Formats: sequence, C-alpha cells, structure tokens
Amino acid sequence: MAVWQMLVWGMIPESQSLKEKRMVLTSIKDRTRKRFNVAVSELDFQDKWQKTLLGFVTLGPSSTYCGQTLDHIENMLDEDGRLLISRITWEELA
Repeated sequence: MAVWQMLVWGMIPESQSLKEKRMVLTSIKDRTRKRFNVAVSELDFQDKWQKTLLGFVTLGPSSTYCGQTLDHIENMLDEDGRLLISRITWEELA
C-alpha cells in the first residue's frame, strides 16, 4: 500500500471576496473528491481573497497507482482554468 500527498499553491485571480474564493474552492474540492475519491483541504491562506494552498492525499495499492491519480488531478486543475497554479509538490508518505 502507498500513501501520497500533493500540495498545490495557486491564485484565483477572478475572486474579489472570500465568498467568491470559497465558491471556487468548494467546486474544485467536491469535484475532485467525487471523481478521484481523495482527501482534499485548503491548508493555508484561508484569509486571503485570491491565494490558496490545497492539499490532496490519496492511498492505493501501489506508488504507480497513487502517482497516476495525482497526475490526473493536476491535469484537471490545469484544464479548469479558475485556479492558476504557481507550484506543486508531491511526496510519498508511506
């Protein structure tokens, strides 16, 4: 069994308030949870209108499986367009 985490630093340039930011992040988090069955949370910058740090955690039977899942999530975020990604890190936890 493998456990991986992915941290995504990004900006939501269209956001003009915390409420707008929450709407975008809620949509992204709900879609990611439903489609990929991963844990996701905003880890930092909760008080900033446009800045965010999202954490994704997945576990699976192998490192390859987890890596593919996180790769699919990264692609989904790129295609979404509402979140401009500035940095992404991946780490195997177990």
